[in-house]
Amino acid sequence: MVYEEIPPRLKKRWETFAEAVRYCWKEAKKVVEPSKDMLQFWECMEKRARSTIPLTHEEEAKLMEEVKAMGRLTKEMAKKCAELGYHVAPHPICVMRKVAEGLAPHEAVEKCLEEGKYHGISALRCEALLRERGLL
Repeated sequence: MVYEEIPPRLKKRWETFAEAVRYCWKEAKKVVEPSKDMLQFWECMEKRARSTIPLTHEEEAKLMEEVKAMGRLTKEMAKKCAELGYHVAPHPICVMRKVAEGLAPHEAVEKCLEEGKYHGISALRCEALLRERGLL
């Protein structure tokens, strides 16, 4: 989807979400204890990232169509990529949240991968690799 093709209300929702992320990161960095900054970030996002901009049925349908077209990386697909030498990265926010909750960084990485929470670009790269090799 090209930015110009995004329906106006959907674009506004995304911009509102992006603004909430920027605001919450600034607020989280004000926390004195570094181990608590991610918790502060998530608390802030719970309050600020809620959308009040409704979508029309057409906009919602277009969004769902785009999301479905992106595909979804499964654990089996990630395992195939690892066998080919490409290891899918975990989603960084998942890792940061689990570290903030008390897990060691390596445990957080393993847990996020077990849960199938992959970094978006890394997942797309894996999917492209599998398509390139004729495995999809």
